[in-house]
Amino acid sequence: MKNWNCCVPTFGDQVRDFQDLEASIQRARSFLFHLAQQEVYSSVSAFHIEDNSIETAYKEAASLLTDYSPAEISGSYQTYTTTQATQFQTEKTMLHALLSRRSEAFRTYLEQYLDTYLRSEEPYLLYLFVHQVYETVAKKQESERVLQTYLTKLESIQDSEKRKTFIRDTAETCSKEMGNGGACHNVFLVRKAIKRIQ
Repeated sequence: MKNWNCCVPTFGDQVRDFQDLEASIQRARSFLFHLAQQEVYSSVSAFHIEDNSIETAYKEAASLLTDYSPAEISGSYQTYTTTQATQFQTEKTMLHALLSRRSEAFRTYLEQYLDTYLRSEEPYLLYLFVHQVYETVAKKQESERVLQTYLTKLESIQDSEKRKTFIRDTAETCSKEMGNGGACHNVFLVRKAIKRIQ
């Protein structure tokens, strides 16, 4: 299961729906805790009407956890968000290496990532690689079918080393969709073509 810091906008009657929302949050926290065996943090901001206030709402909700929760919850949440930020940056660096067709660097980052994070992150990695590559080459419609094929195959592999190899090979196979130059080269060619047309 992938962890996200997220803001969920809701709409409706402020009093009645807030009570319903609170009950829903409690059920969701309980379900996710038992499913993922991980802590789940949740809080609700003030009511906002405009869509462009979502960032403000998120900051308000987060501040309730950091500023007003008991010390053990606040400390645990801050540790969690720091860990999440580190993991996100690692994924971003690894993905850039893949899209740039820097195979050696990608393999190194992937090996470190898989040694650091839980096996439950592996399906997410396949999702990340497949969707990003296929979106880059404007084949987003095909990505879901391709992803399902790879996820089914991954599910059938039990050996951890074979799973790592499969994820690496799958990512590198997908990256071939971008040609020898990778995404950066494709962007360069598009800009060159636009300039020539102009």
